[in-house]
Amino acid sequence: MLRPNDLVYNYLVSGWLKGESPAPFDVLAWNDDATRTTARFALESTALALDGWDGDGPMILGVKTDFGQVTCDSFHVGGFTDHITAWRACYDTAHLVGGSDREMTLVRSGHIQSVVYPADSTRYDRWYGPPTATDPDEWLRTAAVQKGSWWRPWTEWLIARSGRERQARATLGNRQYPPLGPAPGTYVFE
Repeated sequence: MLRPNDLVYNYLVSGWLKGESPAPFDVLAWNDDATRTTARFALESTALALDGWDGDGPMILGVKTDFGQVTCDSFHVGGFTDHITAWRACYDTAHLVGGSDREMTLVRSGHIQSVVYPADSTRYDRWYGPPTATDPDEWLRTAAVQKGSWWRPWTEWLIARSGRERQARATLGNRQYPPLGPAPGTYVFE
């Protein structure tokens, strides 16, 4: 009920009362990309999130996990008005992992729009910079601001850490692991 007129009543009136089909909306297509995870995976992931975290890190298969031991560079993205993954929690993640080069980008948008925001669009601002402050609001006050998507800076960030370019393979698989079928896979027909 965050935006009931847009997200609830609009569809009840047009679809249920008037019998109209919803207008195509590209962002909602993202919702149709099901992950096809098993019930056990969903249950165990939820249990880990709720019960397996004692503040220092999760216990995974009986092994205490310390994300501070992760030493690679990291790039963190959040949505300012995200109602599912609060941007401050995304920011705090940057302080859980190790590594000497961490980058934070905060898009002035919501949950799905923050991620699928087109690379060439300048509709929203984004805050960015290293997450040096432990207080997310302090970081926000001092972060640089720029119009545009996070995709291009992330691409540049990846390229700088990706090594030399290589020619793509002409065929998929090998003798031991032949391809099972063409993309996206036969599971979509099941």
